[in-house]
Amino acid sequence: MVSGFSSNIIHKPLPGYDFALNKIGNKYVAYGGRKYRPISYSDLSTTWAEVKAAKPGPATEWANHQFTVDAPLEIEDYGTIVRGQAGSKNNTMFYLANGVNDDAWRLKPGVYACNVTLEDFLIMGNKDNNNAGRGLDWNVTVAATVSPTLSRNFSYMLRMENVVIFDCKNEGLYIRTTTGDNVVCRIRGGSVSFNGGDAQGYQIRLVRYFDSEMDNIHTNSMRLVASGASNVFSHLYLGGGINNLLLMEGGESAYQIGGNLWDTCRIDHAYGVGIKMVDYCRRNIFTGCAVTNPMQGMASDTYPAISIGANCTDNTFDGGFIGHTNIVTTDRWTYALEEVGNATLNKALGVTIGHGAVGVGQANHFTRGEFKFIPGSGSFAKGSYRGKWLPRVIR
Repeated sequence: MVSGFSSNIIHKPLPGYDFALNKIGNKYVAYGGRKYRPISYSDLSTTWAEVKAAKPGPATEWANHQFTVDAPLEIEDYGTIVRGQAGSKNNTMFYLANGVNDDAWRLKPGVYACNVTLEDFLIMGNKDNNNAGRGLDWNVTVAATVSPTLSRNFSYMLRMENVVIFDCKNEGLYIRTTTGDNVVCRIRGGSVSFNGGDAQGYQIRLVRYFDSEMDNIHTNSMRLVASGASNVFSHLYLGGGINNLLLMEGGESAYQIGGNLWDTCRIDHAYGVGIKMVDYCRRNIFTGCAVTNPMQGMASDTYPAISIGANCTDNTFDGGFIGHTNIVTTDRWTYALEEVGNATLNKALGVTIGHGAVGVGQANHFTRGEFKFIPGSGSFAKGSYRGKWLPRVIR
């Protein structure tokens, strides 16, 4: 169990909030001020269910405390707010109880909700004592649409700020939509790390995720799947733990990973490929991003830092750095960037790299070369390294 959380008793909600929640003795208590009667139960899930019954889409503030999650806490209504006390001496934490074997927070199955805000708290998944469970499971299995009446008030599907998710048995964060257009997510601050991951080990999995933004997130790995388009990812740190730290995988031409902007991100300490694109990844732009430092013990002379695969075209790497932050003689990538399959028209412009074995200078960065493009693909590298033109490209 986690200890050290103060009770910080709250007896009335802040202006603009419907309920203030705390644990008093052995009860979880929700205070509704003059408008709603106090709600009090010994288990958190019942307290939360009664809060939602009293006020659909409640705006709630949670005290500095450890709230033990005995069953998934479900969100089901427009405008729901869950706000904790991050940044103070003790944080609001949702701790998954032993043997729940399910998610800590999730969208209620079979419903759609928008303008939902989650901010300033931690989720601890207690993975050693659970066989399953995500930190936040936002799986929209119905159309992500709103009524004409509500559409004028639509701002986003989900806004999440300064939320830390760790120690879950499965992914820390899973967002999936199936149909509909009201899917905008705004995710900023916080971290999603040291969870068990999905079947491939990914901490964050995004499926049919588009028109959204993610900024200043620390995570171990991310997987963007099928119709991940027109997003902005900025100031992300992906660091360590599995092969293919950033995996971008479409499915077919109708489900492209396309038009995403990656700005000033760092992909660091992969056991294999740093960035891997497969199956219709098109027109993605990486600006000022760094792919650095294979993990110690990685199979040397096996993986490129960046792999661009079948049906992937028009991807651009503009500026940034690919290589080791320190020169090493072991655990090296084969190439800075390698095309496979029928990749075409990919570009590296002004990327600073460590020269490869066939180049001049720092041969310890790569074992085979800087870039390997498929002959006739139309792809190219252009730029300079410390004032010199890049060494020859392998074709």
